[in-house]
Parts: sequence; structure tokens; C-alpha cells
Amino acid sequence: MKTLFLTSFCILALLVGAVPAQPGKPAAAKPQTAPPYEMPMSVKTLSNGMQIIVTPDHSVPLVTLEIAVRNGSFTEPPELNGLSHLYEHMFFRTNHATALWQCEHMEFSNQALFKASGCENEMALKDQIGDVGYQAGLEDMGVAYNGETHEEVVEYYYNTTSPYLVPSLKALKDAIRYPKFDEEEFNSEKQAVIGELDRNFSNPYGHINDDLLEHLFYKYPTRKKPEGTRETVAAATTDQMRLIQSRYYVPNNTVLVVSGD
Repeated sequence: MKTLFLTSFCILALLVGAVPAQPGKPAAAKPQTAPPYEMPMSVKTLSNGMQIIVTPDHSVPLVTLEIAVRNGSFTEPPELNGLSHLYEHMFFRTNHATALWQCEHMEFSNQALFKASGCENEMALKDQIGDVGYQAGLEDMGVAYNGETHEEVVEYYYNTTSPYLVPSLKALKDAIRYPKFDEEEFNSEKQAVIGELDRNFSNPYGHINDDLLEHLFYKYPTRKKPEGTRETVAAATTDQMRLIQSRYYVPNNTVLVVSGD
């Protein structure tokens, strides 16, 4: 019995010794990291307080222009709640520069018709506005544009191709400096904003979100509601639009961002 046990032990030892050692776990390969990409950026503040940010990127012949204004629901008293958003809707409507361009290219059979069209007033602004010839190519620029209103900022942007950088800058400049606030267009945009409010209110999520803001920010709930209310938008006037322009759409409250080629 002893001999059998010893023999079995020796065979087991030989078998164990014959098993090749398992190789150690290879070290994890060190992940390759992409070389750091540094986005060039230039920031300049003009003498009038306006800040300019330029980020060049010549990979594709596209350019984006954005104007950001420190405005929005946080700057509004309750009776003006939502009017920053309404102003955003008016930003891309007719301004005095576009009206001047139209008047310069219209034919009138007599002076009375010229006065009745309002062109006499527009032509009187020509020295102030300057050359509006850039308007000739606006429809061919292929510009994608839009605006957004938030609690603390209202922003507008143009996306276009590089050759149209200068005309786009001029268009933004004239939209900011020479808004017309045509009453017919204004009433149309009021209805558009009221439609947005109604759609939001009819959405259960939108309704819950409004109630949530009312409870979380119970002291100043309107500061968190850039869209405003049906009542404030319906009662809005073009004089209030001019008030917003004079108060917020000024150089030292504005940032211009130019990015692209």
C-alpha cells in the first residue's frame, strides 16, 4: 500500500511538472492619442465696448457669423416677459436698409405715389445708412439663418460661403442698427409667437415644465420663461420693441463671433 501511494505520488508530480507554464498576461497596449488641436482664437474689444471673437478654420469654404446680445427673460420685468423673444422674430423682417434698397429699385409714375409708398422717408435715411448695394446678392447667397432666445442671451447667426462674408456682416449690421418694426409685420409675428405658446401649452410636457418653473422659481418665474405669456405678447407694441433696441442692442452689450474660412 505504501509502495502504491509513493508510485502514484511520483507519477502525479511528473504530470504536473510536464504542464508548460502559462505565459503572463500581456501588458495593455498604450492607447494612441491624437495630437492636440489648438483652435486659433482672437478676441478684441473695440473702443465702443463691443467684443469681437474670431476663430479661423480654412478646412472648408464656409463661414458662420453670430451676434449675441445680453438680453432675454432674465432682463425682463413681468409686464415685458416674452418681448425679447418677440424682438428676435422681428430681427429678420424688413429693416430700413432693405426698405431703402426696395425704394431705389422701384419705379413710380408720380411723386404722390412715391410719397404714399413711404419711400420718401426711406430715401431721407440714405446718408445715415450708406450704400445698400450688397442687398442685390442676398437672395443668391444661400444663407442659412436663425435666432434663439434664452434666459440671459439672444443670439442670431448666418451660415454662408466664404465669398459672402462681407455682405452677411453688412446685413447683420443693418438688422441691428436700423430695424423698421413695420406694424403689419409686427402683428403677423405676434400671432406666430402666440401660436408657439399655444402649441407648447397644449403639450403635456410643456405644461408640466411651466408648472415646475412656477414652483421652483416662485418669486420671479418669468425670468425662466423666455417665450413669455399669451397676455404679454398680445399686448406688445412696436414702441416696446424700440425700447428693447435702445436698451440692449448697443455695442457694449453685444458680442460678434466670426468662425470659419
